[in-house]
Amino acid sequence: MAICFPEKRAQELKKYESDFYNNLSMIILESIAAFSLSKKTAQERMAVLNPEVINHFFDQGKDVIITGGHYANWESATLSANLIKHDLYALYKPMKNKFMESKVKTSRCKFGVKMISVKEYRKYLEEEHKTPRAFLFGIDQSPRKSSGEWIDFLGRDTMVFTGPERLSKEYDLPVISGILKRKSKGQYTIEYKLLFEHPRETSDMEITKVTMKEVEDLVQENPGDWLWSHNRWKHTKSDDADA
Repeated sequence: MAICFPEKRAQELKKYESDFYNNLSMIILESIAAFSLSKKTAQERMAVLNPEVINHFFDQGKDVIITGGHYANWESATLSANLIKHDLYALYKPMKNKFMESKVKTSRCKFGVKMISVKEYRKYLEEEHKTPRAFLFGIDQSPRKSSGEWIDFLGRDTMVFTGPERLSKEYDLPVISGILKRKSKGQYTIEYKLLFEHPRETSDMEITKVTMKEVEDLVQENPGDWLWSHNRWKHTKSDDADA
């Protein structure tokens, strides 16, 4: 945090650190509670502020990409599956611990989300389907070494995942930012923001930079709600040059 916010005083950074641990504790507790959450209660805990943004593309029969970050309780985004018209698909990295993977998938799929391994996503994109789909990407994860691109994020050289940009252009999928915020304990809102309706008309890295800027703005707004513990900067430009 001190590197990303050099202008902040020690007291402010200490507060952000405390906020981070509080947020992480809430995520853990809410994730446990989700196993016994009813559909009715889940819908009461999540409000989609402007579903018309995404429903517009459903009415056109178009699939879309939704981007977001590990902010607030990002797991609660699965509660929105029954609040939009699209079938919601979330990409995930398979876990080494198969028991934990089974539990996490059960929790995430409970309210209608379909989980897709990052190793299989292309198969789902290309398969025939009757209902338009929304593909949810957590874009602030660290990509494999030398498989991403470098941008400035929170004032630091950061290797970023370019999958949403590549896929949106290849399959002509509108790109929408899903802005998730905590309204109160256990209560969340999602606001959709159309970023690119015609992705093939964009310049190289434009989509990646804009979607990451959306995440950066949220972190700047409330630093303690971001997942600082996920080793975002494990790669450096010098490492990449040596590869």
